[in-house]
Amino acid sequence: MTEQAPPRQLWRIRDVRIVVPARAVSLLGDSVLAIVLLLYLERAHIGIWPVAVMLGVESLPLVLLIGIAGHVADTYDSRTVLAIATAAQTLACCALAFTSDLVAVFLLVFAIQVGQAFTVPTWTALMPRVVGEDKIGSFVALQSGLAAVGAPAGAGLGGLLFGLTGMRTAVLVDTATFALLTCAAMLVQTRRSGHREGITRPSAARAFTRVFAGFSAIRQDAIVWPMMWALTATIVVIGGVNVVDVFLVRVSLHTSASLYGLSEIAAAVGGVAGSVVAARAKAVTWQVTITFAGFALVGLGCIGAGLSPDFAVYLCFGLLIGLANTALNATFGAVLIGRTPEADRGKAIASLNGLVQVGMVVALVLGGTIGQAFGPRPTFVIAGVAAVAVAMASAVLASRKLSTLRSEQKKQRGQPEAVT
Repeated sequence: MTEQAPPRQLWRIRDVRIVVPARAVSLLGDSVLAIVLLLYLERAHIGIWPVAVMLGVESLPLVLLIGIAGHVADTYDSRTVLAIATAAQTLACCALAFTSDLVAVFLLVFAIQVGQAFTVPTWTALMPRVVGEDKIGSFVALQSGLAAVGAPAGAGLGGLLFGLTGMRTAVLVDTATFALLTCAAMLVQTRRSGHREGITRPSAARAFTRVFAGFSAIRQDAIVWPMMWALTATIVVIGGVNVVDVFLVRVSLHTSASLYGLSEIAAAVGGVAGSVVAARAKAVTWQVTITFAGFALVGLGCIGAGLSPDFAVYLCFGLLIGLANTALNATFGAVLIGRTPEADRGKAIASLNGLVQVGMVVALVLGGTIGQAFGPRPTFVIAGVAAVAVAMASAVLASRKLSTLRSEQKKQRGQPEAVT
């Protein structure tokens, strides 16, 4: 059983004190940018589809770069990769602050997400070395809890800044957070490099063409493989609400731009609770169970949000969604990282991110189509019902795997460690 270290033990690690705050602040900045872009498009009164295009632009690089990003994360020096990628993101975000042309906005957002395609698998594969394999579960829960606070806080700040000062100031805030993350990448002492460690890797060109190479590592695990597909299916049926969320709050519930951002605070409160739940799940069986329960609760939260008679009720369901989303992400992340071979973690994370983004692109098309035809409220309800159905079906299919896991854990009783 993976040790669940108290947060104070993690904070004693020098690189944790550098990376975790920097990534949390950067996530806050990303949330500022995401909300500002949505509000910018909504204020332009150009309809739902430009919002769908923007969300698609944010997803596309993570899909196109599955192979090469995973190859780079598992092969090249982590400090070099992170420093170059975050510095490029800083420059692109700075340029975004000084443009108003819609095409240029799309291109610069695309460039920022190209950097994201490389940084996410590199950071994720590096951190188990920073904290140690026995503290992966605790670290993922800690990081998820901070993300649950940082993302909604950034959304609130973004809405407030947009309402008070416009787009430029808000985007410059995100630029500063990218610069901070670049500094953190340079200061981290722990490094990971396949070349340095003598690990044989395929060529970059081969990694680029074999975009699904990372799935081979995931497929070896009978637990992670079905969980990944259940996660993707949930995203496909529910991700489209992101297209109409701004219209639900601003138009259907008659809420101001500033309150639209501040409404995310409810998700932060729920997210903190979700991270606590995830941190207390020490056995992989409980982590898997919480993941599937989280899928269903997110669906129920979307149904409630779509049927909300006023903004206050919407906030309550936002809290539920935040709790479930953070808990399922933290537990699934712990299972994925803990059960994937160390040498393949970069590829596995890149492949998962790419698959998730493919699901999101499909969801955006579905959400945009349904939203255009029926409006925000029915879109939320339809997505929520579909998500609950997927969760129930996936849980039934996973029950056999859970039974096998419980049997394995029973065989380990009396030993110092259980199945991870």
